[in-house]
Amino acid sequence: MSFIEDLAIQLNTAGVGVYPGTSSTRTIYLGEMPDTPDVVICLYSRPGRPKDLLTDMQWPEVHVETRAATYTAAQSKAEAIDTALHGIHDTALSGHQYIHIRALGVPVFLEKDGRGRNIFYQNFLAVKGA
Repeated sequence: MSFIEDLAIQLNTAGVGVYPGTSSTRTIYLGEMPDTPDVVICLYSRPGRPKDLLTDMQWPEVHVETRAATYTAAQSKAEAIDTALHGIHDTALSGHQYIHIRALGVPVFLEKDGRGRNIFYQNFLAVKGA
């Protein structure tokens, strides 16, 4: 399982979204944001920092976008994501050990999409063990 899948499952467990779900219930996607449903979360993996040469430590990053019909709804969902991920420490997710996960800032407005829906984003850094 990949880093972003671990985080998608964590968001599902926290009740922020649905992953994996079915095509009609899923609200968390990996690597691409579909046009539907209107309320959706998408996780994009980022390279993060260089791998450690002497240990199995990794520092991956994730870019998280959330979309909703209104500014307030998108902001609220982004804040729920922040609460669910920021501060995770000494935790195994899907068999992978996470030393900690932290937000690299606060959730902020990105843009309105072509259909006028609001998109917020936030970036997170993880310290991942073997």
